[in-house]
Amino acid sequence: MTARALPLLADGDDGRRPARSGQGNVTDGNATFPKSAGLIQIREKIGALSLLDQKVLACMLFYANDEITDPMAVHELNLAEVRAYLGEHESNDRVREGLDNLSQIRVDFDVLGEEGRKFAYGAFVNVSGHEVGQGGKARYQFHHELRPLLREPAKWARVSLAILQGFQSKYAARLYENLELYANRRVPEWRIGVEDLRTCLGADGVLPGWGQLWRRALRPALEEVNARADFHAEIEVSHKTGRRVDTVVFRITKSEARAVRENAGTRAKRRREGRVVLRPETFERARRIAPGADIALIERDWRQWMRTQGKASPASPDAAFLGFVKAWYRRNRDAFV
Repeated sequence: MTARALPLLADGDDGRRPARSGQGNVTDGNATFPKSAGLIQIREKIGALSLLDQKVLACMLFYANDEITDPMAVHELNLAEVRAYLGEHESNDRVREGLDNLSQIRVDFDVLGEEGRKFAYGAFVNVSGHEVGQGGKARYQFHHELRPLLREPAKWARVSLAILQGFQSKYAARLYENLELYANRRVPEWRIGVEDLRTCLGADGVLPGWGQLWRRALRPALEEVNARADFHAEIEVSHKTGRRVDTVVFRITKSEARAVRENAGTRAKRRREGRVVLRPETFERARRIAPGADIALIERDWRQWMRTQGKASPASPDAAFLGFVKAWYRRNRDAFV
């Protein structure tokens, strides 16, 4: 299972490396970080990522995000913050357990190199931590040859630490991250073969056959993801060979709250860039004002008119556009009667 085999260029991606969000602490409910497709779709060769390991790794990626491409960077983890994120209150034992496991697990990143060769990497994180009481810190580094893959700008998912925190199953955590890779695509669906899906869930070598994979891993994971994530996913068995399931398709629908939040964020970004952005409901009102007219053409005329008049972005672009629609329709009403 490879990032190369499953190209995931984000729609509209501009090549810039994405940033983390939140106030810089993993316990912040708004904390998110970009996780590369290559790291989401790794294959464990020695050892296996437990749910604890996945959550500790998420914290490590969050804190390392701003310097993750620097081959000399040594990152620092505040053990008390990670302990609070994991819900541990007494000691750092569970945090240390996750760090120890991560430093011993061997994983494959299948990446095309020169002349089409594949490169498979072993341990990808080195932990050289030290503690001082309850305020201890751990230091860690990622393998320098892997850093570009850990921060690939075109192939990543924005992982919410708050959503990840609530999962009780490692399969649910893996499924959530894989589905998040596709949630923002123009066609938000994930089509994948069963054996590749098994790898993505971290179920290689266990749960043989579709029946066991479905009953013991995939179905409960899907139920947990739909209960906790800010999207809903439905699964469809797409192809069969005889009675054998070969391929499945996940179709993803964002929650209304997420759609509103992301739309508001896009509008705010475009306003900062000096671009005039209209609300979706403005177009509905425009259709009622000018029944039968092509609102997209009217919008084009409005933007062209603003450019020719040398007008800056109006303080209330929605009201300005609706005023233009009213005037346009008065002039052209006879064509629609």
